Amino acid sequence: MHGISMASRVAEPIARRSAYPRRMVDPEGRGPVVDGVRIGRPATGALLDAGYRVVASLPADLDGLLALHGVGPKAVRLLRQARAD
Repeated sequence: MHGISMASRVAEPIARRSAYPRRMVDPEGRGPVVDGVRIGRPATGALLDAGYRVVASLPADLDGLLALHGVGPKAVRLLRQARAD
């Protein structure tokens, strides 16, 4: 043995994990729905990170949102439909 017990090797990664910073945004507000439109959690998070909270505040060209990581064609289609309604 090298003087390190198995218990200390197992506990070490857990102790390191707590050193990572926590997200500053409340995870409860990052569900799959933005302003009543169910676009999925990744797309919702991307829009919230970009500062969009309601459909009315989205840019005129919704295709530009595809550049945001997490926003795909389905989310843009659903947002376009919501805007038309």
